[in-house]
Order: sequence, then structure tokens, then C-alpha cells
Amino acid sequence: MRSAEFPREPVPSRGWTPADAAFLEWVKRSYPLFNGLVTMRGDWMGAVPAPVGAVPDVGCRQWFELHLLANGKAAFCCIDADARHGVGDAANGT
Repeated sequence: MRSAEFPREPVPSRGWTPADAAFLEWVKRSYPLFNGLVTMRGDWMGAVPAPVGAVPDVGCRQWFELHLLANGKAAFCCIDADARHGVGDAANGT
């Protein structure tokens, strides 16, 4: 697939932890054409214990992104780690 067919830039991302500086350096070394991203940490829809704040009054910007997991499933958002609320599967074209 050529970039003209899919005009979006892949962004490796993860939630904020003390190891994030190392993650961003790893992205820079491993994928020099990509920009790494560190975002606010959530509880991954109840999968891991983490403090969760109040629901904001605005929609999440992640709803307008495409999140492909390593198995090809397209997750609804960045915290849908198992694609339980997924929107398709790139591995089988759905």
C-alpha cells in the first residue's frame, strides 16, 4: 500500500509510565520515520488497576483514529486492548 492510498501516519503509542522516555527513544531508533506518542494512562477498560478520573465533557480524540492491534483487529479506541468493541479485522478484510 502506498502512502497516497492511506494518507495517515502510523504512531506507536502507549500510556504514561516512568519508562516512557526509553519507549520514545526506542521508537526513534527502531522506526525513524514514525513519531512516538505517550498519552494519559487509563485502566484499559478494566483490564488493569489504574486510577480513573471523571469522564470529561468532550469526546475523546482517539475516536477519530484507527487503532490496529498486532493480530490485525481494529479496536474502537486506544484502550480497547482486546478489540472487544472493534470495528473490523485487517487480517481477514472485514
